[in-house]
This record gives sequence, structure tokens and C-alpha cells, in this order.
Amino acid sequence: MAFSHGVKATLQVGATNLEGYAESTSMDLRRELAEIRVLDSEAVQRLAGLRDVTFTADGAFDPTADAALYAAWNGDTPVTVTYKPDGAVTYTANCLVESYNISASSGDKCTYSVNLSGTGAVSRT
Repeated sequence: MAFSHGVKATLQVGATNLEGYAESTSMDLRRELAEIRVLDSEAVQRLAGLRDVTFTADGAFDPTADAALYAAWNGDTPVTVTYKPDGAVTYTANCLVESYNISASSGDKCTYSVNLSGTGAVSRT
């Protein structure tokens, strides 16, 4: 087995690399399932449905990352998101920013969190 450490992970939103600004990232690949419950059956049957992807990231606030994430949130067109959880395997999808949160505390750093939702197919290379 070849397990990986997250220190090689990269995340790019549009033309901006966020790995220098993100403390954690995640990708959630989901699929809707249609359930069939027929009479005289002992188990539910399921049919594969639509696929979906979401990406999340959070980290320390920085003006460069903020400019890219704000522009993506403010735009009406999807941005290309490229995620490499191990620095090698690449997932790519077009996404819209679902939410972008900026937080500030008097006793701690300013932070951001962003949720990106896919608008089509996901490729893996």
C-alpha cells in the first residue's frame, strides 16, 4: 500500500493556488440513489443517479486568496477547481462558490472557509 500525507496536497481555484493559504481541504464525491421498494421483496433496490462534488477549504485569511475567492463568489460563471490530495492524483471540476465565510477574532487570527459546488462532471487523472 502507498499511503499519503496531506502536506503534498494542492488546491487551485481558477488561476490561484490556495495551498499556501489553506490549512485543510476536502472533497466530497456524492451520488443520488433512486430507491425501489417492490412488493414481496426482502431488500431495497437502488439505482445509481446523478453525481455531485463539493470542495471545502479553510485557512488563514490573506488578501491574495481573498481576491480569488471573492471574485469566484461574485461571478456568475463556474471556476475550474483542481485538487490533488496527495500531490499526484488530480481531480478537476467546474464549480460555483456556494458560500465564502471570513471570520476575525480579537484573540486569534483572521480565517476564511469556502464551499464550492460542482456544476458538471469530475475528471480524475
